[in-house]
Amino acid sequence: MSVDQYSVCPCGSGKKIKFCKCKDSIHEMERVLKMMSGGQMVAALDRLNQVLEEHPDAAWCLAIRGRLLLELKEDQALAENAERFIRLQPSNPLALTQQAAYRGVCGETQSAAESLLQALAESSHGVDTFVLDVASVLSLSFAQAGNLLSSRCFAGLALTAQGYENERLASMAVEQVNRSREISNMLKDVPTLDVKPKTPAVRERYDEASVLLRANQILLAESKFESLARSNPQEEAVLRGLLVCAIWRGDAKRQSQILKKLSEVDTIDADRRARDLALSVLLAPDQPEICTPCSNYTWEIEDLAMLEQELIASSRVVQLPPDVIRMAGNTDENEVPPRSGFQLLDRELTETDKLPAPDVAPLVLTNALLFGKQTDRPARLELLSVCSSELDEAMKFFTAFSAVSGEPKVNEDTIPLMSAASVNMPIMRVAGTQAEARKLQTAVTNREFVRRVLATPLPLFDGKTPGETLEDEAFSLQRTALVRVIESYDVMYDDPAVLDQLRTALKVDALKPIDISDDEQVYSLPVDALYRVNVESATHQQLYILLDRARNFRCTPVQRGTAQRLLSIDLGEDEVRIKPHAYISLIDVTSDEEKAMELLAEAKTWAKANGVSHAPMLLNECVRRVQSGDSEGFQSVVQEIIADFSNDAAVMGQLQQMLVELGLINPDGSPRQGPPQGGAPMGVGSEPPAPPAGGGGGLWTPDSPTPPQTPGEGSKLWVPGS
Repeated sequence: MSVDQYSVCPCGSGKKIKFCKCKDSIHEMERVLKMMSGGQMVAALDRLNQVLEEHPDAAWCLAIRGRLLLELKEDQALAENAERFIRLQPSNPLALTQQAAYRGVCGETQSAAESLLQALAESSHGVDTFVLDVASVLSLSFAQAGNLLSSRCFAGLALTAQGYENERLASMAVEQVNRSREISNMLKDVPTLDVKPKTPAVRERYDEASVLLRANQILLAESKFESLARSNPQEEAVLRGLLVCAIWRGDAKRQSQILKKLSEVDTIDADRRARDLALSVLLAPDQPEICTPCSNYTWEIEDLAMLEQELIASSRVVQLPPDVIRMAGNTDENEVPPRSGFQLLDRELTETDKLPAPDVAPLVLTNALLFGKQTDRPARLELLSVCSSELDEAMKFFTAFSAVSGEPKVNEDTIPLMSAASVNMPIMRVAGTQAEARKLQTAVTNREFVRRVLATPLPLFDGKTPGETLEDEAFSLQRTALVRVIESYDVMYDDPAVLDQLRTALKVDALKPIDISDDEQVYSLPVDALYRVNVESATHQQLYILLDRARNFRCTPVQRGTAQRLLSIDLGEDEVRIKPHAYISLIDVTSDEEKAMELLAEAKTWAKANGVSHAPMLLNECVRRVQSGDSEGFQSVVQEIIADFSNDAAVMGQLQQMLVELGLINPDGSPRQGPPQGGAPMGVGSEPPAPPAGGGGGLWTPDSPTPPQTPGEGSKLWVPGS
């Protein structure tokens, strides 16, 4: 097949083949592509190498070879290929993208971002799909590294590119963050350039930079913003421009520094400054400003057996189950696991025949692990993640044993505030149900949270506790920022009264509600601002948009309030379109099982009466029956789906997919395990964002999940086709 000499050369230079150095060897490309389409990757590589020996300046070979090497995970060869490609064509976007890919594979995400930004700057003839492929991978790498705003920027390249169809990775990176209640909602939005300079001369240059920024010419925009910042160091708009550039560069430290500088600009509104400081704290690598000191303590033990028996006999200690011990110690798979593990309680455990009242429920002070003697080290006792507030009591208890003597080895560390402020309940079997255990966990967490926050020393307050700064106006901004950080976690809205108590205790005012004036406002609000929307001020169309955003970002109280509002007003001709969505949204955020079942029954009745499919309600009910351990109810709902929708391939496909995801059947429809078992773990939906380091908490109750059946028992679960 003849090659069109006036088509654009595939090497990425942007030149037509007739005017590119590749013209002498381009006829070989069809042969190479046929090998690749036939799966002959190694043969294709060999042919590319031969062409490069004959035509060292055949850049198209280097372009295709780089993609092959990336796919085959030949990292070192990819680095050499990219280096050769860049020497041949220093401004070629495909060469720069290969360099970015190699750096990303090596974990050098910030350097990879710089190379990819250079590739974007050189992509004057359109962005190649290879650039978007690498941007997608880089977005996932940033997300895994905790650099969430940078991840969102690069994911956006792939998700918004016209005609690009391989956006799965980028979509996954964004959705995982959006759906997590344990990630701050401030980290789910990239800051926008919503402020402009007032001085005409500065504004003109600022507009030039912002145009470049919107065109993804990040490096050029950054140089203009930096020039403006040198002559206008306190200009808010310029600093926010530099912030967006730092996000694109993947430089989390610089992002935090710029935001902290913004929080110190007196001309900015106090609430905005507090939010800037809060975001600065969240973006800083490892979030050191809101981490509190803790330590691990290790003693060498002569008589380990005696110490173990004494701990078992103590009424203030609970022994950890074997399957929890390795997780509690975070032990590497290649290391010898602990011999036994214990939890030290803040009070004696008097009875286990029933769940305790919240005001007398025992709490865990620390986890202790006993390690047996090994070839290269003696037997030892380790206390994990002991904070200053528990240190004295833990030391007093353990050093009272004769086997624990001498000075311990101390390994200093830090844990996040949200872990330090959370309660850790003992892992033990008691009478009661999982629902009762979750209720107890919630009550104890809510009772203790504010007190623990106020008593936790933090670098944000120069090592003081927030409670020690209540009368010091110099720390007013820091206290407000701390409240904004905690408010930004969706899990904190499970009981809004706790946030009210926190604001009152720290002397911080709640932010004002937001009235909606138009549809665009709902789309443009930051995620953390959705919680303040006055639903009474919105039309039903605006409520629908708000509900969709709340579901996408998992803003639980917003989803609940908006759905309730939609169900209570006249939707007119939009009722059939909106009401099913509102019902399902409300049911999804209803934790009370009895109330959820009532809503499902109401939704099914409405759907049948209005000629709307009630399949979504039945599928939702299936999941709830499994989670609550209602095997009989679950099978009844499945039978109802079969009876009503056996001829609907879409519904039956959703049912099968749901059963596979729940682990009840295999993809081929065969049973996988026994009937659905009961109960979620203690504290689901009520625990603070980050679990405490060194082990989890939770009571075992008789309806807790039981182990899977042993092979050969067979399944008691009825599934379609069985």
